[in-house]
Amino acid sequence: MRLANWLEDALGSRAKVRVLRYLCRSARDEHTLSEISRSLKIGLSSARLALQDLEAQGYVESRSFGNAHGYRMYRGDVETALRRIFAAERLIGSNLEKAVRTAVPATCAALLFGSAAREEQTPRSDLDLLVMGPTKAAAERASLAAANAIAAVGPLRARTISLSWAQARAKRREPWFQNAIKEGRVLAGPPPETWF
Repeated sequence: MRLANWLEDALGSRAKVRVLRYLCRSARDEHTLSEISRSLKIGLSSARLALQDLEAQGYVESRSFGNAHGYRMYRGDVETALRRIFAAERLIGSNLEKAVRTAVPATCAALLFGSAAREEQTPRSDLDLLVMGPTKAAAERASLAAANAIAAVGPLRARTISLSWAQARAKRREPWFQNAIKEGRVLAGPPPETWF
């Protein structure tokens, strides 16, 4: 769950917030433009513009070494505040995963997909959860348990499926299902590759 959506309004760009989040969460001090672009899966020009704006606004500083530039968070009170915000986001995500893992029985699997899995949710976003079980009834029971467990985190939109239904959708290559499998994050149970 993202706490920093107000930053998008203040900074005027989702890319800038993603760069700040990446720099705050990174164990390393400096990163090159290409590392940031590749890690965030955004184009070089978008990453460059975001970094230039963030540097002009005093959030990021750069250092030249040869033909490359190293970027890092500007040290100070703003950095400390952003690190706390992004740490709180990780804690919420960790609590979400723990709640789902506890609620969903071992015979089922739960996959977070959509905007939350892509880390693009807004305050109005729901949590998209694909719950797969050996039978439709087992998946529905697991889905209800997951919904009850994470009610405090946000609204849940769960799709419950049986193993045979998942296998049929995979065979047909249904776009929403393919995207959910591709972008999804396993919260409980085995990874999707083992479902088929």
